[in-house]
Amino acid sequence: MTLQSKDDRRASLNRKIMKAIATGSVRVAMPYRSPDGTFPVVVALPNDNMSDVAARVIATGGPVNLVIASANSFRVIQMGKIPADEIDNGEPTDEINQELSLGMFLIALDRHAKRDARFSFRSVGASALNAGRKFAYL
Repeated sequence: MTLQSKDDRRASLNRKIMKAIATGSVRVAMPYRSPDGTFPVVVALPNDNMSDVAARVIATGGPVNLVIASANSFRVIQMGKIPADEIDNGEPTDEINQELSLGMFLIALDRHAKRDARFSFRSVGASALNAGRKFAYL
């Protein structure tokens, strides 16, 4: 048995996710659609830190559909930089530690499984619609 590097594992899961989205028997809802009609996707692993993932998201130039891929399933949430005028707009937002792993973030999402959730740190936000929805690979 060989150990996969983090990049190899991410690439392998990326292929599985794209196949599940394109040909799966269950429609995978993408919460964010860009103005040009595309659905930008960033794939992350449970042991990735929020700060690293946020840097990748911000580098794309706008909000994305963040796919958190675990061994047997994945979740899709919207993540992007929060405009300054929306940071304190009265919506309930849970402040999280920027070094939180995405695995721990999924535990926080599970607390909100029956409703939408909004999280932020250092002007980066993540909103999860129907946070409890998980999708299986093919």
